[in-house]
Amino acid sequence: MTEQETTTRLNDYLDGELSPAQVASFEAELSKDPALRAEMETVQSALELLRLSLIHISEPTRLLSI
Repeated sequence: MTEQETTTRLNDYLDGELSPAQVASFEAELSKDPALRAEMETVQSALELLRLSLIHISEPTRLLSI
């Protein structure tokens, strides 16, 4: 599997877009591949930070009056 395919599969996994069989297969890979697991944890952390930062962004007042 190429790096791009792995990245796509990782993103699909984190987005909940894999079938149950694909999830099982990917989780088996995660259990065997520490580098892949570390990459997944890094991406999960980045997504969580992004999500938390977006919570604190308020809409500009001018948009609320439209």
